[in-house]
Amino acid sequence: MSDGFPKGREGNSGGDALATAEAAIRSRDATSLIRIYQENWEAFQGDAAQLNWFGVNLLRLGHPIESLPLLERAAQLNPDGRECWHNISSALVQMGREEDAVSAFSCGLKPYDGAIAQQNNIICDYELLVADYDGNSAHHLFSDSMIDFYSRISPARRLRKVLDLGCGTGLLATRLPASATTLWGVDLSPDMLRIAEGRKLYDRLIQGDLVTVMAGMTEPFDSVFSACVLYYFADLRPIFAQVARLMAPEGMFVFSVDPYGDEHEIGVTGPGEYCHSRRYLRSLAAEVGLEEKAIEIARHRGPPGFWCAFKKA
Repeated sequence: MSDGFPKGREGNSGGDALATAEAAIRSRDATSLIRIYQENWEAFQGDAAQLNWFGVNLLRLGHPIESLPLLERAAQLNPDGRECWHNISSALVQMGREEDAVSAFSCGLKPYDGAIAQQNNIICDYELLVADYDGNSAHHLFSDSMIDFYSRISPARRLRKVLDLGCGTGLLATRLPASATTLWGVDLSPDMLRIAEGRKLYDRLIQGDLVTVMAGMTEPFDSVFSACVLYYFADLRPIFAQVARLMAPEGMFVFSVDPYGDEHEIGVTGPGEYCHSRRYLRSLAAEVGLEEKAIEIARHRGPPGFWCAFKKA
């Protein structure tokens, strides 16, 4: 989503609106941006890119209600445009229309085909995040949202032995309560783990693929967390199996995923990125003896996500 005004089809009115619209965005003046659109709307009605641009920037300025009609019109003009639908889902989740947000997010996505799909080289993309990982407010939001979700669904439960899957630089560890006496972290990136090690909050940090590392563990954990990580995996069955094996009785598996409608199981959101339906997650949990504690819809990576908790009987 670009802040810059989309170039392309610009009538006189659209061209004249360019400088003032961008100035309004720089000054975070949503009122002026709305006025500029209203005064020039005829110039934009046939251009999905420009409608999406106005809608996204209104959304960023905290006006989801005003952004929604523009984004919906953009999607009508470009029904296969995944970006438009994801922006609509972001607006809807901010408006409290969670189920509608999931439906919108699912539009334009293709179901996962394991026979032809190619795994993304996660480590290459992931390493690019290291330099400013902690400086990205979204990454702090993931950790805060995870702990807030956990605290809300299990207010009286005490964390003791915790496994942090995809721990990154260790942001989640900084949010854990003092009752967590043992904390292990697993991550694919050695550079991320070096930063996590510097926090001196983990008892053990292990570099490697989540499933492979867990397969070599025997330590029982009462809590397993994975904040905004599992969208890198299409098939979550091996992860569920290993988590269930490692969890102590009454243990809790708390994680987040990008959402998909229940008419499907796994969808493709981008190269090497995937979404999962509640039906799919519940079926995996049942296979390994985990019971659903909660699945909530809330902001994830901008658009909505499923925040999930499953308990071992």
